[in-house]
Amino acid sequence: MNQSINLMSNSQLSSAKIRFSAGDLRFGFRCLNGWNALVLEEWSDYTPLLDLDGWMKDAGSTIIKDTPCRVILKTETPKGVVYTKYMRAQNDGVIQKHEIFPKLKWTFAPSRAQRILKTTAMMIALGHPCAIPLLGARRRGPFGYPHEIFISTEVALPTAEDDFYQRNENTRPELIRLCGRRLAALHRDGFIHGDFLPRNICPDWTNDTVFYLDNDRTKRHAIPQPFFLKRRNLAQFCFNLYLLAEKPVEPLIEALVEAYAAELGWPDSRRSAETETIKQQVNRRWSLHKTNELRRKHQQQNKP
Repeated sequence: MNQSINLMSNSQLSSAKIRFSAGDLRFGFRCLNGWNALVLEEWSDYTPLLDLDGWMKDAGSTIIKDTPCRVILKTETPKGVVYTKYMRAQNDGVIQKHEIFPKLKWTFAPSRAQRILKTTAMMIALGHPCAIPLLGARRRGPFGYPHEIFISTEVALPTAEDDFYQRNENTRPELIRLCGRRLAALHRDGFIHGDFLPRNICPDWTNDTVFYLDNDRTKRHAIPQPFFLKRRNLAQFCFNLYLLAEKPVEPLIEALVEAYAAELGWPDSRRSAETETIKQQVNRRWSLHKTNELRRKHQQQNKP
């Protein structure tokens, strides 16, 4: 695969030929009834996407999630199943509590949908599979407040969370080691995942890799970041392993960090030190929050 990543110059951004490319993925600029959109070339002639307001009202779509800040739709098309994320704010609190500063940040920040599109395209180009981004669009209302739409393909694979439940204690380390190796490779290429959880990762055993989901807050950093930011990915994943097992599972922390360290060529001393640091962080959080987190988990499981 072509590994080049190219963002066109500012002089090109004002023209109708605005483009962004990452590896084999090429995107063109379209203005669709007020929506300023980057669209994957292969989908630029797909008629339903020319009317994004009509697309959101399509009776054939299934609502997967509907909250004050966002709606997620699943739609079957002749080109395959796609998911649409319609974003009205950064989070529910911005709308429910009428929070001023987050609204200002949302208003003046660059397009979130187009940032997700560019980040996931770069991840794919560098060998970190994701759902293929199809469209990232923003439209501002009368007072400048924006709404956003991000559309991507479906990843038709079970998540690591699903895989975890299908395994026993003897085979779970294999799954965890795969996740550790791939996270190390992701970090090596400058990405820090925004929400590295078992439900946001889909193992692809055929290709010895994983697909990354929910990349809203994933970012690529040109300058190497402090390791505590990367450790946060490891720790949040491990805490969620405790939630899945509903008990501490320190051997899985060891398996994750061991695979991560081996991928990056760490010496044993650093691997051992990081393992203990992560255990301490996860166990402390578990002792403080396990009751509320487990209650929330069971409430979600019991929803109709």
